[in-house]
Amino acid sequence: TVYSMISNGTDSGQSLIYAGTDPDKVEKVKDIIYSNLKKIKREGFNKNLLERFKTQITGFMIINEDDLESRMTSLCLNEMVFGKYR
Repeated sequence: TVYSMISNGTDSGQSLIYAGTDPDKVEKVKDIIYSNLKKIKREGFNKNLLERFKTQITGFMIINEDDLESRMTSLCLNEMVFGKYR
């Protein structure tokens, strides 16, 4: 199982990559993750991947508009990502 997430702020952020694996496969999994991160650093994101990410963020914001805290988070993300309120 592999999971990743990002958390953005106005002046900082963090990335998390989680991988659940057997203890004897830890080094192999780390090597694969590091290899992919180096590839992203070297080549960047292609346009298709970037558009998919934007769609995912938009969907996340829409789904999380159910309560006041989520609405405030959505407004904040809209301001940071799109520069406007939606």
